[in-house]
Amino acid sequence: MAANRKVINKEDLKGLPPSPETKSGVPKYELESLARTFLPDIIAFYESEEGQRRFSEWKQEQERTKRQGKNK
Repeated sequence: MAANRKVINKEDLKGLPPSPETKSGVPKYELESLARTFLPDIIAFYESEEGQRRFSEWKQEQERTKRQGKNK
């Protein structure tokens, strides 16, 4: 993970209107903070050779499953 990422915490949000709760009960700002933390690593994985290969395998499996469902 990149060391220069800033994680938002509750202190950073003081004075802002409260964020609505999500269905999970986790405040939206916490989910967004997690997303900002993980997204660069997810993108890097899918841009890598291994990520491209695994995504291609997943798509092929999805197509096989879809075809099998139509043949039933």
